[in-house]
Amino acid sequence: ADGYHVYAQYGTEKADTPVKTIKKNTKTKVKISKINGKKISGKKNFYVYVEAYKIVDGKEVVLAKSTTANLVGAKDTKYSNVKKLILKKSEFNLNVGDTEKIKAKVKLVDKSKKHMPDSYSAKFRYKSSDEGIATVTKYGTIEGVKAGTCTIYVYSSNGLMKKAEVTVA
Repeated sequence: ADGYHVYAQYGTEKADTPVKTIKKNTKTKVKISKINGKKISGKKNFYVYVEAYKIVDGKEVVLAKSTTANLVGAKDTKYSNVKKLILKKSEFNLNVGDTEKIKAKVKLVDKSKKHMPDSYSAKFRYKSSDEGIATVTKYGTIEGVKAGTCTIYVYSSNGLMKKAEVTVA
């Protein structure tokens, strides 16, 4: 990549313009202090993602987009961010056509607060590395499609990720 655009917006809407642009591959961290030209409010929730780009014939071409993260503001009085994502099982052995559900839970930064509501982001999001081997529903049900191995990625609302390895016979 020749650079990265960092997008952040209040609520759940996709941002139109980046809040930060990183040119070259020199940084791995970025501090965001403003959204829409105004100082960030710690009482609001955020939608954040990163796009990697390459310059081709003088134009930016998006190479990849990160998983979105829905973050609770540090001063939110009702909700808390996820501190830890836990999978009950991280290896699954299935036959073609069999199904099994991934069981996940979270630990919050502040136990006295609630998890962000589903209207912002699902508590968990799932993605298969190879849907030709195994698929996964938005509820975490894995189905064996054909013999092979793949990885199911489980994401918390704020972007923490755990892997489950799947073998289909």
